[in-house]
Amino acid sequence: MRIDIEAVSRRFGSFLALDDVSLAIQPGEFLALLGPSGSGKTTLLRILAGLERVDEGVIRFDGENITGSSAKERNIGLVFQHYALFRHMTVFENVAFGLRVRPRSRRPSRSDIEARVRSLLELVQIGWLADRYPGQLSGGQRQRVALARALAVEPSTLLLDEPFGALDAKVRKELRLWLRKLHDDMGLTSVFVTHDQDEAMELADRIAVMNHGQIQQVGSPREIYDDPISPFVFEFVGNANRFEAVIANGLVTAAGSAVAEARIDAPDGPAILYSRPHQIAIARASEPGLPAIVQASAFIGPTLSVKVTTPASRDVVELQLRRGDSHGALRAGTELRIRVQGFTLFAAGNSRPLLHEYGLTWEAEAARVLIQRDSFSP
Repeated sequence: MRIDIEAVSRRFGSFLALDDVSLAIQPGEFLALLGPSGSGKTTLLRILAGLERVDEGVIRFDGENITGSSAKERNIGLVFQHYALFRHMTVFENVAFGLRVRPRSRRPSRSDIEARVRSLLELVQIGWLADRYPGQLSGGQRQRVALARALAVEPSTLLLDEPFGALDAKVRKELRLWLRKLHDDMGLTSVFVTHDQDEAMELADRIAVMNHGQIQQVGSPREIYDDPISPFVFEFVGNANRFEAVIANGLVTAAGSAVAEARIDAPDGPAILYSRPHQIAIARASEPGLPAIVQASAFIGPTLSVKVTTPASRDVVELQLRRGDSHGALRAGTELRIRVQGFTLFAAGNSRPLLHEYGLTWEAEAARVLIQRDSFSP
């Protein structure tokens, strides 16, 4: 089912929870609403479910205006973070509930309900738990029951409100893979609310990044990570190193140390230069670099995370190095030189990038950043 959100706003007293939000969700798409607490993502999901009204705007399902329709008229499957299972009912009865309470004219026969529930429990891999009660299940098992219950009514769209938030990391990862396969196998349109960027990256076809009731950027996980269009998106999605910079006469100076030699069509003034940890490397003896002092280092799986201080940044700078590379002893206090291999530049107060660079080097004494490609107009 295609979902069109058109200029939707929602206020709670003086608080503007959603501010003129528009978004098109394609049939069969898995879309993640990603943002910090209070960004409006859950309010938007509840509006899609019919649990919250809009103050302005229109919601369309397959072209039909359903803005004023009730939740039961929308054919939506909804899964909450805390399961919302009936404790006095068995797993089987929890899943069957939505079918049993249908109007008599639309209610399946008893044998059809039993067959569908048994089939769903096998689909979510908990058929052997049909006669147990929620209190006898693990968190992951209860979440599977909640998903089976949502699917029992054969929804055209599945809405999930941080469904894995109460689970431990290992179970969350297992259920993410399983949920994505379930979505694909059933051909659902799914909308997933989360503040966990790893979940959004792993599950979604597209991500809508939200903040202060507005959508900041919509794109594939790769687009959101590699080409963020605002400082907020750069900092919220993935780790980011921030360098204060200045644009003067078309050149960029980062904290007095790094000068971009390319001409930039932008007004003079303050700017911000961002670089991902994997875009910063330790300079070899034969290479120029920016002086740095190691604050800490730690192995994180296959990578080595190194945190350093430099004269070009007031904040600690993080490097993400391949574990197999030889870097010697990187204990606190070790002096070394780093080189930035990629960055994105924003003018202060401007939400669009001025420059996006994937490959650059630091020149010797002045630590000059050589811009090699891609200019953006402000």
